[in-house]
Amino acid sequence: MKIENLTEHQVTLLDIMWSLSSSEELDYWMATLDEYDLNTVIVLRQLTVYEYIDDVVSAMNSNEFVEAKLILSQF
Repeated sequence: MKIENLTEHQVTLLDIMWSLSSSEELDYWMATLDEYDLNTVIVLRQLTVYEYIDDVVSAMNSNEFVEAKLILSQF
């Protein structure tokens, strides 16, 4: 996973996020943040989700998930 163009502070927050071992720890830590850092962490969390999805989709072989791709192509 690679997220580019982050500030040093964003990298620090992301490093802390990765160091936490459960969603409960993440929730507790997020509850301690000020509004600016909380909003930053929410965005960083979403970016990690989107990056993960991109990685999974990119790794799919064109012959896999044929039916799902056919259904999705209708939208």
